[in-house]
Amino acid sequence: MAHSVIVSGDSLKSLYVDSVSVTPNYFVPDSTTIAYMEMVARNRDTFPDFQDTDVALAKEGVLRVLWDNLSLTSSSYPILHNFNDSISSKPMGEIMAIDSTIPHITTSSGFSTLLSSLEAITPNNNIEANLQTAAEGYLNFIINDTLTSTQLSTIRTLANKCPSWDGDAVYQARALMAIYDSAGTVYSDSCSSGGHHPGKRESDATPISIIQNATFNLYPNPNNGGFTLQYQLQQGESGVFTMYDMLGKKVAAYPLDSKEEKMNINESSLGNGVYLYGITVNGSIVKEDKVVIIK
Repeated sequence: MAHSVIVSGDSLKSLYVDSVSVTPNYFVPDSTTIAYMEMVARNRDTFPDFQDTDVALAKEGVLRVLWDNLSLTSSSYPILHNFNDSISSKPMGEIMAIDSTIPHITTSSGFSTLLSSLEAITPNNNIEANLQTAAEGYLNFIINDTLTSTQLSTIRTLANKCPSWDGDAVYQARALMAIYDSAGTVYSDSCSSGGHHPGKRESDATPISIIQNATFNLYPNPNNGGFTLQYQLQQGESGVFTMYDMLGKKVAAYPLDSKEEKMNINESSLGNGVYLYGITVNGSIVKEDKVVIIK
């Protein structure tokens, strides 16, 4: 479906490129990751469940890595170069460009122009629609210094969705809701245990299983790289907490001792962004979710 953009894509992209050009790369992909990115760019990857959602999540992850590593958008990487050119003019690229531009706007008229541009975009899937909703919420709050009851209800609904199915925008909505909700508010996070996996990961664990009376709680989320994992294992059980970047590369792993009930984790060396995490007990995945690092 055709859509119009009031702020030109080139202007938004140029402003975003200016901002990342002075920011250190958060994640430099290796050759294996680049090969996987090219598979996603060519629509060659396959997912067992929720195909449209998984594809959108994967493409969002690839685009973020590309914009953090602009050399990958050069003609030296023709597949990624063509992917970047193509998606930058589509709803996913336009919404992400507007979202990335927000921190660099300083005038009320600039924010209003961005909001008009954002509202003119027609998303193609739930991931794009949620990113659009979250960005609209931020812009409305910046412009009006508050949200109307209707806007607040919309953002709260998004904050209570499942991040694995509805993408990074769920965490963006929760960060915005933190202005209104008391510290420590727990959102419903209504992810079922149907075995949905948002991306391929370096994992040998068996599919998700339910362990009776198991408790796992990660907080605060979002955080600055330091957070606490609260858990409860039965005597004799062993567990592992593992973190992955959005392309499925393992970035950290911690063993869980059944004699303990809490672990303080410090991953302040990781860059800002959304990371997947999984918890396995006796080799079976018992929980999957995302953690957001914002410094």
